[in-house]
Amino acid sequence: MYLKNLRLYQFKNYESFEVDFSPNVNIIVGQNGAGKTNILDAIYYLALTKSYFHNVDLLSVQHEKNLFTLKGTFFQTEESTENSFEVFLGLEKNQKKILRFDAVPYTKINAHIGKIPLVMIAPADDEWLYGGSEARRKFFDGILAQIDNLYLEDLLHYNHFLAQRNSHLKQCEGRISRLDNTLLLQYDHEILGLCEKIYQKRKGFLAVFTPIFLQYYQFMVSEKGTTFEELSQSISDNLPQNITETPSLSYISHLAQDDFATQFQHNISQDIFKQRTSLGIHKDDFEGLLNGYAIRKFGSQGQQKSFLLALKIAQFFVIYQHKGFAPILLLDDIFDKLDDFRMQKLLEILQHKDIGQTFITDARPERSQTLFQNFAKPYQFLNI
Repeated sequence: MYLKNLRLYQFKNYESFEVDFSPNVNIIVGQNGAGKTNILDAIYYLALTKSYFHNVDLLSVQHEKNLFTLKGTFFQTEESTENSFEVFLGLEKNQKKILRFDAVPYTKINAHIGKIPLVMIAPADDEWLYGGSEARRKFFDGILAQIDNLYLEDLLHYNHFLAQRNSHLKQCEGRISRLDNTLLLQYDHEILGLCEKIYQKRKGFLAVFTPIFLQYYQFMVSEKGTTFEELSQSISDNLPQNITETPSLSYISHLAQDDFATQFQHNISQDIFKQRTSLGIHKDDFEGLLNGYAIRKFGSQGQQKSFLLALKIAQFFVIYQHKGFAPILLLDDIFDKLDDFRMQKLLEILQHKDIGQTFITDARPERSQTLFQNFAKPYQFLNI
């Protein structure tokens, strides 16, 4: 699958803009502030119905305007341009977001998630290491939502009932006498059931994801040895690899405790006092470790960069395995954050046969021209 044509109207810094893309590598160059990243964010919107960089859709409307629209024409394969579809997304102030697939509107926008699989690599990914638990949950939830629509439904339902429960707790104003036990039991029944389902899926997914991530990390840090082609084949064949640095991912959840349901219900006094639900999968966290130690505290800058890149590469190939075709890959100003060694590793990855349509932004066109002069795949430069 690839994006052939993109049209923007009153989106961020673009009054009106249209561009055609290569099904292979698209290198978007221009000065800082020209709008390179905004093009990537528009593609992200069309795939996942929201911005990569913020949660408020109105921030994407051009200043002093009332709406924005995005249109993308996609083709299923490079070989055949007959099987195409168009995605339209529009937002007007004080109106609901509109999403249409081949002119047919969605009744549920989340039904679109997973139809256009996508992976984004950007400087903001540092939040996985240095930010709060929300960034790490978002990463894994984002993968699961693209490969398992039932998981996304469960997560949305959980967030709905959690919001309802928290709203009631706030109405109690810290007094247990104001608690509606019948209403609370209804919320608790839904929340506890969804907690268990989501916890089991996260736990099961991490068991599959971690070995793949571990092998790609080893590729990122190895000076010599296995090529990326050989590594990818060994992973698909389930062959063991020689690991010299051992990264791991630890899943931290209240659900790992014995008899979580009893603890959840016994915690009502604390919840009334805090006016929010303090136990549940919305408090889950994931920790990155290297040889058993927190990488955000004890890892070198190179190890941390390799760790983050390996997470994203593993994300790409896990989605690929589930979908049977390559996700669209977006790389935003990634060369500014990498040393020469990891830059060359990334270029080797991008030349792999299973990497599909790729978008790269760079404020230094001469750098990209040098890096890609011996690139094995077709590419095109787009000047913004």
